[in-house]
Amino acid sequence: KKSMSYSISLTKQKEKHLRGLLKTTEQSKILKRYQCIHFKRQGLPNNQIAALLCVHIDTITDWLKLFCSEGIEGLGELSYDGRRTSQLEEYKEDIKAYVDENIVSSIKELQSYISETYNLTIEHSWLFRYCKKNSIYLTKRPKAILQK
Repeated sequence: KKSMSYSISLTKQKEKHLRGLLKTTEQSKILKRYQCIHFKRQGLPNNQIAALLCVHIDTITDWLKLFCSEGIEGLGELSYDGRRTSQLEEYKEDIKAYVDENIVSSIKELQSYISETYNLTIEHSWLFRYCKKNSIYLTKRPKAILQK
């Protein structure tokens, strides 16, 4: 898989605008996008930018593509249209009920249940975020049980 390199060129006016946005933007998701462009302008490679901003390298590529097609203004808009729906969406209520009725104390246990029941493989960090977003609370086991 060949990675594309996106060069960032800004006029003096747009560069000044970006610096202003870096100072005034309060929404962290948008701020990271502006920081990405700033770091790319400084010559940092995508993997370093991803590490600095704590995002996946593919996210950096997406932001750079967005900047190249829609400019600073495009980066400032969060658009979630067209996202695919979760594979778990049709099972969400069943999963909630299962977690409520059984002792499920780890994402790994929930992954196993989902794999066995629905024949789906769900990545750990994605499932963790899915549970958080959908108010699915795992059971915390008492420490005494864990030490046996």
